[in-house]
Amino acid sequence: MREAGLSVGLYTSPHLEDVRERIRVDGRKISRAAVAEFVADIETYATERAADGASPTFFETVTALALREFDRQEVDVAVLEVGIGGRLDATSVVDPVASAVTAVTLEHTDVLGDTVAEIARDLAAVAPADAPLITAATDDALAGIHEEVDDVLTVGAGAGNLDGNGEGDATDNGGPDDPDVRVAYGGREGLEGAVTVETPARTVGTRLPLLGAHQARNAGVATALVEQLLDRPGLAVVSDDVPDATAALERGMRNAHWPGRFEVMGRDPLVVLDGAHNPGGCETLVEVL
Repeated sequence: MREAGLSVGLYTSPHLEDVRERIRVDGRKISRAAVAEFVADIETYATERAADGASPTFFETVTALALREFDRQEVDVAVLEVGIGGRLDATSVVDPVASAVTAVTLEHTDVLGDTVAEIARDLAAVAPADAPLITAATDDALAGIHEEVDDVLTVGAGAGNLDGNGEGDATDNGGPDDPDVRVAYGGREGLEGAVTVETPARTVGTRLPLLGAHQARNAGVATALVEQLLDRPGLAVVSDDVPDATAALERGMRNAHWPGRFEVMGRDPLVVLDGAHNPGGCETLVEVL
């Protein structure tokens, strides 16, 4: 979206070194001055709530900071990553125009449930009111999402890859045979991965500086989200305002950077930094290695 000339706010977690990493506008971290001003503004309120035994959590507080910053910066689009689940997450105060569940693994089981199906049902609460919920989930997780949401747009490799030669699939292992958005992973080219995404509207082919077949599915989810925004009536983000959306998507993917996600820090010897911290993330890390 930034490659198309839009101003984009990004809220993610956790951070690696600096809490300001969680809140970015057009790639720039929120300023120290903005954080300090926010803390001063909410200090009395937070102290009073704490005295009543209802202090805002760290994540709730930082979410409020992010939303205020995006409002102040008048971003065209705000991208919010949930913290824990979807139903009761702090980000649920927002009514989304497009939402996605990338994948589901066992995480925060004390809050969300003991199975991927239970967790998926909770995550499905992020679905927008009048648009499909986009997901690359598979197997029981996909079934759980379908239990909660009628309108689901699926992303996956399907029964075969895009060119039909049986090579380079982003294997779904339980995904739909005929997904709405099809993806293929063409393998590594140095420290980049070749990715193709096919939607009813376009075919996007590029190289990602993020390795692994799972990143092809993530690219498919991102493409579907952007297309929902392009088609959304009444928003500033409409097709006529975004020239050559396919080229912008390809440039955006090529310039993607995600510190701590199979980040190659050195090549001789090979040193990789990855923050995998749940069963699904660890399995994916092993597959990429």
